[in-house]
Parts: sequence; C-alpha cells; structure tokens
Amino acid sequence: MDDVVEYEFNNFLKDMPSHKHLIYLIADDYNDEYPGNQINIMQVKLDSRIRDYLKQFYSGKYCIYSDWCVHVVPKNISLEVLGEKKSKFYVV
Repeated sequence: MDDVVEYEFNNFLKDMPSHKHLIYLIADDYNDEYPGNQINIMQVKLDSRIRDYLKQFYSGKYCIYSDWCVHVVPKNISLEVLGEKKSKFYVV
C-alpha cells in the first residue's frame, strides 16, 4: 500500500511545477487490487504528503482536494475548477 503512495507521489514530483489540473491515485485504477477503504487511506496519505510539499515549496499557489482521486490545481485556474468559495477553502 505504501509503495502505491510513493509511486503516485513520485509522479506528482515529476509533474511539478505545473500549470494544469493534475490528478493522482485514481480509485478506479486500484479497485482490482485494493478494497475501497484501503484506497481511501492511500489517498489521505498521498494528500498529506502533497500538502506538506506544496506548503514548503509553493505556499499559497495550489489547491488540493480529494474525491475519486487526489486533485492538485494551480490557484490561478482553481476558480474554473472549484468555484470561488471552494477555491479559497482548498488553497495550500
């Protein structure tokens, strides 16, 4: 399970800095290997690692949130993706 989080985090690092809406640890990609609760745990771990990284290196420039995957959205396009109220809530 931790190897999946590490793999997805390394993919995130390769994609940074990006000016796109990025997605990681898509639940459907892991449904055959892991039950839903384990996928949720992996998403929480990945979300936390990405948040820590963004706070350290890109503070206030990205939004992050999780649902069927972990989303990383540059602040400048987060209004389009999330809307004004949610954008402010998810800025890291």
